[in-house]
Amino acid sequence: MSTESSVYTSGIAAAQLAEPILAHPPAPQPAHSQAAHSQAGSKTAGADQAADEEEMLEGEEWQFRRSFVHSLAAGLVSTAVHCVLLIILGLMTLPVIEKPKVRILEATVTERPLDEVVQRLTPDLKPSTNLSAASSASIGGGVQGVSMAATVAPPKLNTTVVNRPTSVHVDVGMANVFTTSGKSLAASVPNGTLGEALNAVDGYDSAMDLLTREILNRLSKGKVLVVWVFDQSLSMKDDQKEIRDRIEKVYTELGLSTAVKGDALWTGVVSYGKGFAVHTQKPTNMLDDIRKAIDEVPVDESGEEMMCMAIGQTVAGFRQFTGVGAGRQMMVVLVTDESGNQNDNLKTLEPAIAVCKDARASCYVLGREAVFSYPYAHMNWTVQTKIPGGGTQTDNFVVQVDRGPESPFVELLQTEGFERRTDAHPSGFGPYEQVRLARETGGMFFMLPTPEARLFRRDTTVFDFESMRPYLPDSRSREDYARERDYSKLRSLIWQVINDLNPYKAEVGQYINLRQVFPADPGERARQIDQELNKAKVYITYLDKAEKAMREAKSFRDREKSPRWRAHYDLILAQLVAYKARVYEYGAYLALFKTNPKQADPPKPNRVLARWRLRERGQTVADKITKPLVDESTELFKMVIAQYPGTPWATRAQFELSRGFGIDLNAEYVNPIPSPGGRPRIRVPAPKI
Repeated sequence: MSTESSVYTSGIAAAQLAEPILAHPPAPQPAHSQAAHSQAGSKTAGADQAADEEEMLEGEEWQFRRSFVHSLAAGLVSTAVHCVLLIILGLMTLPVIEKPKVRILEATVTERPLDEVVQRLTPDLKPSTNLSAASSASIGGGVQGVSMAATVAPPKLNTTVVNRPTSVHVDVGMANVFTTSGKSLAASVPNGTLGEALNAVDGYDSAMDLLTREILNRLSKGKVLVVWVFDQSLSMKDDQKEIRDRIEKVYTELGLSTAVKGDALWTGVVSYGKGFAVHTQKPTNMLDDIRKAIDEVPVDESGEEMMCMAIGQTVAGFRQFTGVGAGRQMMVVLVTDESGNQNDNLKTLEPAIAVCKDARASCYVLGREAVFSYPYAHMNWTVQTKIPGGGTQTDNFVVQVDRGPESPFVELLQTEGFERRTDAHPSGFGPYEQVRLARETGGMFFMLPTPEARLFRRDTTVFDFESMRPYLPDSRSREDYARERDYSKLRSLIWQVINDLNPYKAEVGQYINLRQVFPADPGERARQIDQELNKAKVYITYLDKAEKAMREAKSFRDREKSPRWRAHYDLILAQLVAYKARVYEYGAYLALFKTNPKQADPPKPNRVLARWRLRERGQTVADKITKPLVDESTELFKMVIAQYPGTPWATRAQFELSRGFGIDLNAEYVNPIPSPGGRPRIRVPAPKI
């Protein structure tokens, strides 16, 4: 029997079994009565009469039994009905209990089963369980340099049920780092209260005014310890001087308040670079000592800023002055123009937050605007060098600094089409680590103006925060963020496209970082052009596959609830189409240049051809192939500008349109003959700021 017929037969059997049983079956007929009728022709009349009498007696007996059964059933039913009535009457005397109203919660339908989630965090991205760094200072009798790797225990979550779910205690095992007991004080701000993610200010004057207000607010509730944490970068020397000059105003204004008397306000000063230094042996309330400590902040030429490590060291070291007997609230004021060393941020951000929460210390950050979904900013930097024998030499550099991103991980392409990004597009928000520090500890992030951001955003100094509110970046821990990102088909696809086109990955960068400069020698130039043409073919395949995958995910984009992630999708799709057009143009132009190069200027005594450098332009050379791509990407960029006005997505889309889609090679010349009497140039290495 086939499977279908078996299922069908089983269905019939089930239907038959489900039929109701008759309530009153017919009375059974005695077996001998049926036999008597079948043999009537062979019976005598007497036998028939006897049989009839016997049958009548049996019928009467059956009728009696039936009557008895009916009477018994009626009695049982009557009894049951009366019992039910008595129970109902009894219940009517009891108090009425109102049935609780059940609130129906709407469940969010996830896009894929949880067991399909793939965690892409590499092992080195897991937050470290300790803060390790050797101090550059060891000052007896005060806050001493501490190697925290040996003293910090892994954070332990206290799972005791409390009345307020936001009140969570984290034990980071730092109570015995110093000789003084480091018990937590009862801070004025409830533990677990979130701080402010963004306060855009127009300079240090505004920032210091707001900070003064915060200090006064804390002083109204008790004694305060303010610890200033300065970045030792070369780029911060002017900022430190500006704060040193303005700090007198702050403390003068605080001195006018009746809250500042005696030891109500103490101050400490520390700094960090690759290491960590303490500049106040003990907290002080003397303004001259504070200014002197700020002047002692050195310049760290390593270019490393171990920011999160420094926050953990600061709080662990100074909490001895806020414990039992001191009753002092701690405010940590971080002054920096960078987001800090990336490896240090990945490993020690969460432990640093745990240390602050355990000590009830709030972090306030005087920082800069993060670069739009990109870890770095590229700045023009001028170096003046004294020449032996008199005079100076001027060198201009483009230096790379850590200045982002605003989210736990980058969320946009890291390539500009021909090579890795080298821009400083503003994001409208602070760097992720600094915003998270301030928010999680009940502090504030003050966003100071970023000069290089005005190159891309000429219309206004900062984005309007209210307009940007729907696009707030995620400030949760990296692990929580990555778990949710990988759970979404759209977000995980965007993350995959970013990684597949990541110019910082060697296996990818060898194809998508296209050459920008070609030599003057025709033979060597032709060889390099052939290499770039082969790379461009592979690159276009990358772009084509990424574009196809993004288009297939359009339905997920339309269901995405986050405006931020929808904007990411729209901008990336436009970029993929535009970059495909530009790479086609790149290959077509180089192929033409190889066979028919531009003519350089005629040789001159003091001018020779040095190289050919790529620049972008509006004119294209492969319109038959690239025009449809140019037209479509132009429309897509215009849609981004129209749909997300006044946001970084619109700014970036406008920038992409301004670049044009064609390329050109421009000749660059050098003077091979030094001028008479001229001094030889001094080789100056690029500074690390």
